[in-house]
Amino acid sequence: GYDFARYWLHNGFLNVDGEKMSKSLGNFFTIRDVLQKFDGETLRFFMLRTHYRRPFNFSDSHLEDARTALTRLYTALDAVAPADVS
Repeated sequence: GYDFARYWLHNGFLNVDGEKMSKSLGNFFTIRDVLQKFDGETLRFFMLRTHYRRPFNFSDSHLEDARTALTRLYTALDAVAPADVS
């Protein structure tokens, strides 16, 4: 009795180092493969940094950048005193 979805978002192709990911090009990998090198939080942060209308361009350097940015974010948050919510 409810609508399945009100909005449908679609992003572009998944790219690996600037090329479309495909098995025929031999640049295919799974999330399990990525999670062996990068933690899930870094992967999520990388995806959140990419606009939904733009294709993901997976590369180790982009994921390293996301890891560094996430570390900077947590470092900045650690330096801030907790808010007084009384």
